[in-house]
Amino acid sequence: MALKGKELLKDEEVQKFVQRYIILYGVQLGVYTVIAICMQVWWQYFVFMISFVALRSFAGGYHAKRESVCVVQSGAIVLAACLTMKFIVISMQTVICIALLSGIMIFFHAPIEAEQKKLTDNERKKYRKTSRIVWIVEGILIVIACCFDSWLRIVAEPVIIAWFWVLVLACLLYTSPSPRDSTS
Repeated sequence: MALKGKELLKDEEVQKFVQRYIILYGVQLGVYTVIAICMQVWWQYFVFMISFVALRSFAGGYHAKRESVCVVQSGAIVLAACLTMKFIVISMQTVICIALLSGIMIFFHAPIEAEQKKLTDNERKKYRKTSRIVWIVEGILIVIACCFDSWLRIVAEPVIIAWFWVLVLACLLYTSPSPRDSTS
């Protein structure tokens, strides 16, 4: 009987965590969407978010240690992406440069494991393969979008901006001091 009570308590904790997670990220996405709509880049924002979340989920990189820092950093990334999509036209040279750098990062280093998000060997293999597939599919979308002028700003630029931020988060992990460095 005591074991069943512990299981029920654990189930309640999981339910509370899931509810909190859904509410927090639902509000967060709602705020981001309102910002994108106000800036009149809602379609690009939508493409950016799909591209960024799909690649970031498997490629890895820097993860904030505290949830509050994560929320602020995520908001800053989305705001910077929206501002870029609104006010900056990305040159073909920039597209090629980011594509090359992100491709190198994805094919040679992904998944990039953060201290807060350790991966098993099976997860590493799965994430490596999935991040490569996501990058290739997104790359094909960029090539197709470049063939149509009207799709360039709506599809290609948000994907390139997503790749840029995945690169930044990967570089942050390599440049931030790890606890191992400070103890030696």
